[in-house]
Amino acid sequence: MVHLDTSAVAVGDQIAEGKTKVICRVKDAAGMVVIRSKDRITAGDGARAHDMVGKSVISTSTNCAVFELLNQAGLMASVCY
Repeated sequence: MVHLDTSAVAVGDQIAEGKTKVICRVKDAAGMVVIRSKDRITAGDGARAHDMVGKSVISTSTNCAVFELLNQAGLMASVCY
């Protein structure tokens, strides 16, 4: 698994926050966002929630794999860091 340093990305305003992710704009890059996964697991529509260390890394890897598959199919969906 590759961990890239994204500290050079200028994160802007938060657009949305859910149970498992936070979405923020990228400053000076119209249409680009940063999606940060949380180490939070939920059940029962959020009725039960716990932190699971490392869960965000697995979630991000899974999301990147899906976006890369979409990109390979010719649907420009994202760039994962």
